[in-house]
Amino acid sequence: MKILAATAALVLMASCGSDGGVGGGGTYSCDFTKNGDHGCVEYHWATGSPSTVAWAAACTADSGTAGSGCTHSGAVGGCLLTQASGGTSISYTTWYYKGTASTLMQACAALSGTFQTP
Repeated sequence: MKILAATAALVLMASCGSDGGVGGGGTYSCDFTKNGDHGCVEYHWATGSPSTVAWAAACTADSGTAGSGCTHSGAVGGCLLTQASGGTSISYTTWYYKGTASTLMQACAALSGTFQTP
């Protein structure tokens, strides 16, 4: 899926330093359209200070809209993954608004993720 590639690029930004981060937890999102497919990545962290400045720059540079959460309205489903980097554990859900739940469940399982219903 094309959106999975965009998600991977945004997730890599999670390990980029701690400038402008929010200590003690938070939520950040990037709503985007890639090749005509709408997607949104929602990040949650409980500890550490990931660089939201780097995320926002990557999101807007890729014509996305940075925010504090993804809409679940119209979503087919999401794939929840967790990544630890530099003392910060970040859970992120990529929400999909196109396709079928069964296809998304299979793709999410292949990434060792947990399928989320809207």
